[in-house]
Amino acid sequence: ITSGNVEVSKQGEFLREFGAGDCFGEMGYLNKTKRTATVAAKNPVSVMKVNSAQIEQVSADCQLRFYKVFLRILIERLSTTTAMMVQARQGGS
Repeated sequence: ITSGNVEVSKQGEFLREFGAGDCFGEMGYLNKTKRTATVAAKNPVSVMKVNSAQIEQVSADCQLRFYKVFLRILIERLSTTTAMMVQARQGGS
C-alpha cells in the first residue's frame, strides 16, 4: 500500500486495518493459493502490485529480500494473533 487505508476481513469478520507501507497477499503467494481474506479500501488507496511471475523473474538476491519481508510480516501477524488469543482467554476466565 503506497497510500490510503484498507480494512481486512475474513468471512465477514474484521481482522485489522492496513495503511501505507503495509502489504497483503503474501500468504497466497507463499502458499500458492487464492486469497484467504477480503481487503477493502476505507478511503482512496494506491497500491503497488507485484505478482508471482515478476518475483520469479528477478535475481535470487531480490527474491530473498521479498521472502525475508514476507517472513517478517508473517511472524508479526502470528505474534499479534497469539497475543489477541491469550488476551481473549484471560478476559473470558
